[in-house]
Amino acid sequence: MPYLDDEDEQPRAIKVHFEQGNGLDDLEAQGYTVKAGALTMWQGERDLNTIIKGVDADSAIILQRILLHTLDIEKKLSEIIANGGIDDDDEEDAAADAQSK
Repeated sequence: MPYLDDEDEQPRAIKVHFEQGNGLDDLEAQGYTVKAGALTMWQGERDLNTIIKGVDADSAIILQRILLHTLDIEKKLSEIIANGGIDDDDEEDAAADAQSK
């Protein structure tokens, strides 16, 4: 959740719901054991076996998906940092917008 875009309203609302609200508790109430694993990821853990230890298969799949999303965002952030703070996706979008005009 720390990497969700704060500029867009919908991701910001989701981020607030899970980081400051009861989003993880809502999932737990639905029978998914994901809170401990998600918090562990937010603290920096990236080993899937550690994250899913002791949870049921459905919860493990949810945690795996969260981990994959986290790793993808971290990769994109690393690329932006390596490019001196320039997001290649933003540049491509700007070029496409300029061509369409």
